[in-house]
Amino acid sequence: MQELKIEDLLQIWPDAKLLDGDAQIAFKQLQTDSRGELDGYIFVALKGERFDGHDYLEVAINKGAKGIVIDQSSKLDEQLFQLTKTHKCAIIQVFNTWHAFYTYARYCREQYKHPVVAVTGSVGKTSSRSMISRALQAFGAVTETAYNLNNEVGISQTLFRLANERTDYAIVEMGIDQIGEMARETALVQPDIAVITNIGFSHIGHFQNLKILLREKTSILNGLRPNGSLLLPFNDALLTEYASFHKLAAHLNLYFYGLEHDLDMELVKKFPSTCHWLVAKNRHFEQAGSEQIYQIFTAEAGNFVNGSWQVNKTVDCSLKTAATHHAQNACLALACASALHLDLDKAARNLASYSGANGRERIIKVADTVLLDDSYNAASSSFKAVLETGDILAKQYQIKDVIAVCGSINELGAYSESEHGKVGTYLAEHQLKRIYFLGHGAYYMQAAYLTSCEEKGKQAAICKTYMQREDLEQDLLAELGGNELLIFKGSHSFALSETVEKVFNELNYRAQLKENK
Repeated sequence: MQELKIEDLLQIWPDAKLLDGDAQIAFKQLQTDSRGELDGYIFVALKGERFDGHDYLEVAINKGAKGIVIDQSSKLDEQLFQLTKTHKCAIIQVFNTWHAFYTYARYCREQYKHPVVAVTGSVGKTSSRSMISRALQAFGAVTETAYNLNNEVGISQTLFRLANERTDYAIVEMGIDQIGEMARETALVQPDIAVITNIGFSHIGHFQNLKILLREKTSILNGLRPNGSLLLPFNDALLTEYASFHKLAAHLNLYFYGLEHDLDMELVKKFPSTCHWLVAKNRHFEQAGSEQIYQIFTAEAGNFVNGSWQVNKTVDCSLKTAATHHAQNACLALACASALHLDLDKAARNLASYSGANGRERIIKVADTVLLDDSYNAASSSFKAVLETGDILAKQYQIKDVIAVCGSINELGAYSESEHGKVGTYLAEHQLKRIYFLGHGAYYMQAAYLTSCEEKGKQAAICKTYMQREDLEQDLLAELGGNELLIFKGSHSFALSETVEKVFNELNYRAQLKENK
């Protein structure tokens, strides 16, 4: 996009009025946070239930904003009006600043002429987005959602960046916590490729049940551009049944991805031969030196014709992570590259450097102890996955004692007891020495764990429950031994990432003391 001036905003917003200032003033971008950079920006005063951007107009003007956008119900007092003149700050009035904000985001998307990938799902959005980004970086510059800014405002801010950054691909993460939100988000994003990672109980408290959540997540298709592609995991029954029932393969380019052991031939028969499949086969692990574990597999891209697998392309993949779901995410990334008609070998080579993001199955080795940090967020299914990864790491590093630090799962509503109970059941499937439970779901996790152990006739781990993270940390640090694997998992609000950091620092301190003796 070319440099924009205030006169362009007056065209984009038909109801806008320039109350004062020069329409020829150029600006960098829109900004809504008075705490952020404002020099050269246009400050849009958004109004919410607990905040009002109009209260920060003076701050924005003093920080160098080229213009301020106010809504029709707001009036500037004489002092503010004079301040805008002193700083040569334009005043633009619109009927509703929220509407103006989203209209500009839609404009930025419409001006962008390169592929846009939208990623949604109950869990795994960020790690999937990161893996796709890594694959596409082999072919050009990528703009992707920053951090976890995946709500309607964050999505708009990502689209704003498309106006400023020289980029060949855009990847937009899309989260929802209310009915109707996905329909609004997909109207903004208008993706060329839509990804739904799964349908599960994460944040289910906002949606009552899985059927409603499925309906909301799949409404991403309402904004899919003509000849667009939909990428789905073939191990998610709700999504595959939805795709089959609605005959999606007749209306769009349908890709399925996943691991060979999850592939059901009866499922394959439900879909026409035009569907694309990307399957990870022959998965195994190799260790380089004393620390790095590589996950090796072959990805096959092809079609099923009359029930017979026809391979179109075989790609060798190597990942610096032991997590099973990263192999599935790699298949997703390759499916995305395939949908964009890119070289799969080149994409796979770029994936080799992927080792996970902070708080998402990050492996940290300190002396003879390994930390598995998956503390960023949680769902019962992701608890199951990280425990399986823990088994792989314990075997590869020859560690006997495995410790689990389990924070509760938020936003489950009426499903809190059952979902936390699932976590307890999953824990009982693994050999653990100690388990530390934290938060409102601690009792449900522990009760289900102990019951399941009793039913299996196995010795239960030492269990402790806490309501305060600081109390948990005190016991955990005091009870750290050697040659242990510690698994950290829980919803983001429990801040287990801080616990990981404290444990890391303590282990480093002990290692240094040992060296100095």
